[in-house]
Amino acid sequence: MNRSENNQMKNWKRKTLSFGLVLSLMVGSLFGSIGGAVAAPVDDLRAKITAVYTYLLAGEETGVVATAKNRVDTIYGTDNTGYAFEDAIYTKMAAAAGADPVRQSVFNFMLKFNSFTYDKSLASIETYSNTTEFTDLVTNLKTNANVTDPVNFSDVLNFYNQVQSATMSTVQSMSSFDSLTDLISFHSGVTSAVDSLLNADPATTPSKTGIAKVFKALGITAEDLLDSKMSLIASTGTDILAADLALGNAYRRMVTPPPSTPSDPTPTPTPAATLPEQASETAKEVIADLQAKLAGLPPGDVKAEQKKAEKAVENAIKETGKTKVEVVVTDGTAKPTINNTNIVNKAKEAKVLADSLNKDLEAAGGKKAKVEVTLDLGTTTANKTEVPLDKTLLDSLANEGVSTVAVEVNGVGVTVDTSEFGSDTTLNIEKKTKEQSGDTSTTPKVSDYYNFEFTSNDNEITNFKKPVELKLPVINTDDYDTDLLSIAKIVNDRLQMYGGIFDNNSVSVKRNSFSTYVIVENKVEFNDTASVNSWAGRSIEVAAAKGIIDGRGEGVFDPSADVTRAEFAKMLVTAFSLFAPDATESFEDVEATDWFAPYVTVAVSQGIVSGRSETSFDPNASITRQEMATMAARALVVALGQDGAEDAGTALNNFSDSDNIGIAYKASVALVAEQGIINGYNGKFDPTGITTRAQAAVVIKKLIDLI
Repeated sequence: MNRSENNQMKNWKRKTLSFGLVLSLMVGSLFGSIGGAVAAPVDDLRAKITAVYTYLLAGEETGVVATAKNRVDTIYGTDNTGYAFEDAIYTKMAAAAGADPVRQSVFNFMLKFNSFTYDKSLASIETYSNTTEFTDLVTNLKTNANVTDPVNFSDVLNFYNQVQSATMSTVQSMSSFDSLTDLISFHSGVTSAVDSLLNADPATTPSKTGIAKVFKALGITAEDLLDSKMSLIASTGTDILAADLALGNAYRRMVTPPPSTPSDPTPTPTPAATLPEQASETAKEVIADLQAKLAGLPPGDVKAEQKKAEKAVENAIKETGKTKVEVVVTDGTAKPTINNTNIVNKAKEAKVLADSLNKDLEAAGGKKAKVEVTLDLGTTTANKTEVPLDKTLLDSLANEGVSTVAVEVNGVGVTVDTSEFGSDTTLNIEKKTKEQSGDTSTTPKVSDYYNFEFTSNDNEITNFKKPVELKLPVINTDDYDTDLLSIAKIVNDRLQMYGGIFDNNSVSVKRNSFSTYVIVENKVEFNDTASVNSWAGRSIEVAAAKGIIDGRGEGVFDPSADVTRAEFAKMLVTAFSLFAPDATESFEDVEATDWFAPYVTVAVSQGIVSGRSETSFDPNASITRQEMATMAARALVVALGQDGAEDAGTALNNFSDSDNIGIAYKASVALVAEQGIINGYNGKFDPTGITTRAQAAVVIKKLIDLI
């Protein structure tokens, strides 16, 4: 391919991504707000969407759209806490209403906005538009927006036609599509076309629709709608993005087919971009958006945007470094056929992409992502999987700049550092029944049981220099509280909680010892938390469910009791899955048999907390709020690579007693205050006040939300 053809292909991919987002914004977002009778207009809209679907390529493109529809059906009506795509819209709806609308209703509302085009039959939106939840929410919003115009399907259809006309005229006026992505990211082009409709003066624009007036009155902008879509993409992996790209391709073929040549008079549709290409383009979009927003964002929001960009880059590198590996089942055991050369070549591709994306990411203040290679074994009916990890392969990957190698099979993932093993190693994964696992508990299980084992030279490996990440798939989240899910290890027929992070229908955790693991919904009930439930109840539930905070007895949490230095060290080490296998401590007041000894050892070795002296840790001393802030800030630096506060002065000035904060603690207090992890009360921080167990639970919950 020559340079001109290569640039043309890049432009086509940018164009495709943009049209996917534009199509989703115009149809998915705007048609979602229908109300009233919908029978006749739906037939007309169904015909239009069906026309787009006829341009989908059979196989991959039709498949990814079907996958997206299934993903949306799974998400709809579930707990909204695992996503954030409704945040901006919800905030403006709440402000306009003068009271918070039901968050779950807004979640469902925005999900339908952003997924409308994945069902050409429109059955999903028809069903949703007839629900009481939808009717009540739209009626409330219309009332609070003080809009008397009808807001029904015909009204919204008219708005869509106006948006399409305005957008297409903008697109067609451009000499090149190189900048279409920039127009979306930098709030021009598509965004300004929609905003012009929202901001039109009704007195001079009689065609202004009722839904446009509602959006305008509530302060909802085209940027909000587009950001909502991008946030949904970021929170659902590649399913939604792949569908948007497929529909974008189809729409593009329908309105402007690729030019033909004299020797080939029939236009050939451009194949859909691969998932690595899609992920890469998304990462570039998010970084560009971050760069555009940096100047106008407060420090706390900057951190959130940087994290979103970091996640997108991480996903792009992971997709690029993924190799599909053929599996053969022999005697009930799945064994992959691994081609070292193919995997190393994938690593080189991932490294090139990582260098490019990380350069832009760091320029925008983000943390560069590591290079990871994944051996994707797909799905297998075998309960046992045996994966050889060749030392030569691991060394070659390390030489290419690869930090970790992941193995995935049947949704189960194991990620190890490339420098972990000194010889050829075999990873064994076995799915077990409850009876085989030895679990005798009645705690609800939301995954299968899996046993993990690493062996080398026929010997089991029990010591690891760096933690190994385990990922288990959740069977069904419909009836469970995903915040209370924890990965548990079966130890002597009992469950030992190790927490974990729920994301994309799986829970992952870092471990340094292996046995049989399962995901459980761990509801821990306390009968003495009523006095703090309004501000700490949920945090206590989550921290206890993940084994981060233990009760003080059966049904007893003791929320007003002091937190000791040893207790908070344990909370942080557990929350962030920190390990230091070679670390030792020599404090005279910490015995090897003390329950807190391993946590103190790790926390001290990682620099999260120091002893009172070389020989004393003072484990049972209560911690002050400024001490808690310092330990939390150091954990952020160690576990998440956080820098200091963006604007320490402003963060501290929010507290009228900031002068009372010790010099040694101020930087840490500024960081956690800026991140919203620790707040004051009545305008004060109270640096020397003693931390209670309820307060510690709130801090821990906010910390794990950042992971």
